[in-house]
Amino acid sequence: MSPDIIVVLLTGALTAGCGFLAGARPDLIAGYNTMSAEKKKNVDIRGLSTFLRKWLVALGAAHIAVYFILRLAGAGVETGVLTACAVLFIGIPSLSLFARRYDHNKRR
Repeated sequence: MSPDIIVVLLTGALTAGCGFLAGARPDLIAGYNTMSAEKKKNVDIRGLSTFLRKWLVALGAAHIAVYFILRLAGAGVETGVLTACAVLFIGIPSLSLFARRYDHNKRR
């Protein structure tokens, strides 16, 4: 197996694994674990952890799928890897924007 396939599979699996972990252990979500008890009351943690699980698992699967679809279509290794990484570079920042709807604390 070539190194590019290993990297794509590992990063996709790691992303999906983080999704399952966030769903199972919401206290590991960055920012939530450092909030005061008062602020935690204003966070829909069940909705947030479900959202993170679904989003990260979908991103991990899309990362892997995009790579293999492009490679099967005849794209070069560089194109496949860069495009698959673009899925993560666009998806992760988008995740943080969409996740804000579960935090009902007032922002400054």
